[in-house]
Amino acid sequence: MNEEHKLFRKLCKEQRFAVVATQSGTDPYTSLVAFSATKDLSYLIFATLRQTKKFTNIIQNPKISLLIDNRENLSSDVKNAIAITVVGMAHEIKDDTQRFIDILLKKHPYLVEFINNKDCALIGLSVEKFFIARQFQQTTRTYNKT
Repeated sequence: MNEEHKLFRKLCKEQRFAVVATQSGTDPYTSLVAFSATKDLSYLIFATLRQTKKFTNIIQNPKISLLIDNRENLSSDVKNAIAITVVGMAHEIKDDTQRFIDILLKKHPYLVEFINNKDCALIGLSVEKFFIARQFQQTTRTYNKT
């Protein structure tokens, strides 16, 4: 596993929340989500209600991105912050759902009631590539196929 994949794994493990970017027509839309990753980093998983703009946008245009970062809102972030933008195709998980629910709840056990809501959809982002930004300038692109 190369350094970029190690950093991706580290942030996926340590960070609890990410910003998902979707699009409707020409309008971008961002949302904060609680997320988790599969062990092989091929999927990022989050839950949302079906009546949200986020869900509607994903159904209309499944190409999304998700931003994971480690900033602390300190001036030192200029040197220390790392942000990873993950790009891929999203879809509602309808097969093997319990396995993905277990992955999400292991990291976010407080979401059990939300996930059990009949209107809740489990979303899987199939990771195609990710970009790592360090010090707000240095960016590298990595494809997830190792």
